[in-house]
Amino acid sequence: MSHSFLVALIAGIAFGTVGEVVLLAILKEFGLEKTRFGQLALGIGVFDDIFEVLALALVIALPALTAGGAQNTASQNSLIIVLSLSGIVAATLLLSQVGKFTRRYLESVPSDSFVIPFAIFMMIFSFIYFGAREFENMGVVAAIFSGVAVKQVLPEKFIQQYKKPVFFVANIFLGPFFFLSLGGTMSLGALLTYPLLILVIITISLFSRLSVSYLLFHKILGKRQSLVMGVGLTAKFSTSVVSENILFSSGLIAQPLYSAIMAAFIILKPIIVGVFSRSLAMTKDTIH
Repeated sequence: MSHSFLVALIAGIAFGTVGEVVLLAILKEFGLEKTRFGQLALGIGVFDDIFEVLALALVIALPALTAGGAQNTASQNSLIIVLSLSGIVAATLLLSQVGKFTRRYLESVPSDSFVIPFAIFMMIFSFIYFGAREFENMGVVAAIFSGVAVKQVLPEKFIQQYKKPVFFVANIFLGPFFFLSLGGTMSLGALLTYPLLILVIITISLFSRLSVSYLLFHKILGKRQSLVMGVGLTAKFSTSVVSENILFSSGLIAQPLYSAIMAAFIILKPIIVGVFSRSLAMTKDTIH
């Protein structure tokens, strides 16, 4: 990173954000989302969204603030990203206002009508298409905002009815393409050259969350539950991956670091989900 403290800090913030979507799914599985433990964990994850937006904004602005041979290209990419993100946010806000009228109108639509699934997929794919038109990484961010837009436009009963089919399509068809693109930008040579870097990133990520969670919550939740929460708060989400990918695409972080971060993300995912789920199963009866 050319000894840039700012780039290192932003790369760390982007990697350290919490994936509350993962937390919510696991907590719901054990029926713990409404307990004090669950509400505290989810509250931290939601509050952490502020830092996700901040990290993404800083990642977008960084290329224009850094000097180098690729300054013109980086600045052009930054402008494209800013315009794309502004358009996505504006479209989401507009649809949230339109939703005040559409929700009342759509309440009378039969639950088996083709209009609802058509509207859902039209909004999702429209966001993804226009978001990824100039900069492919923005497609993932656009997909997140499309979920917000759908929730604002449609009545709650249709959201619950079509949530599982939408998740199925996303996981089966869209998810593999996204992670395939991430794998295509990683370097196996870099991973073999710097294996300790992967271990360091994983160790720091786990130790920092476990230690801070224990120090802050061992008196509120107990020692064991505070450590379990620390494990859960290490869960990641795609926003952090997108931020790191933008940093790499802009030339702000090198191939070895990017590959190590992606490898750490891949390795941590099953470890965190497995350990957190197993720990909740063992301590479920003691969580109130």
